[in-house]
Amino acid sequence: GFSDAFQFDLALGQVATASNPSSSFAQSFLIPGNPTVRGAGTALFFSQPRGDALSTALRLSFGRVLAPDDRSGYLFGELLNTRELSKVFSVNLNPKVALSGSENLFGVGMGANWQFSKIFSLIPEVNIAAYGGAQSNYTLALRACPNQRLCVDLYGTNSLSLQDAGQLLTSETPVAGLNLTWKY
Repeated sequence: GFSDAFQFDLALGQVATASNPSSSFAQSFLIPGNPTVRGAGTALFFSQPRGDALSTALRLSFGRVLAPDDRSGYLFGELLNTRELSKVFSVNLNPKVALSGSENLFGVGMGANWQFSKIFSLIPEVNIAAYGGAQSNYTLALRACPNQRLCVDLYGTNSLSLQDAGQLLTSETPVAGLNLTWKY
């Protein structure tokens, strides 16, 4: 990232064809079987380690599906609120919105992070649909961070994807997968 207070990320992804999303939003903006590219920025406003009551950041992203005859895109925003209850356990409450020219999604993510060893964390999350075509879903991840720059998640979920609007939509079939995060 650029600093501790502002991070930039670039994400490349693809929704599996087998996910059979029922959402018209997914059919228009996450077209299964086609790649997506998204750029995002996260600005930290409050930080519990710096003495604030909780950590709050705003993450905004924009991107497009890269289908042969469709380049539809949408704006995604998430207000990330985390409260560390101890050195090894935190909870979060994150309102999320996906805005397009034709359909909007809104939901609230609730989760926890239990760091049960120096390297491993268990992270359950549920996203509750609140408006539009959003669909409630869940994710359970086991995260391994061997150092401060690299984390690998082994997860199971029924969300359409772990990226942006995919967090507000449901896959017909639960999936398991790996997610790699590298901080530069």
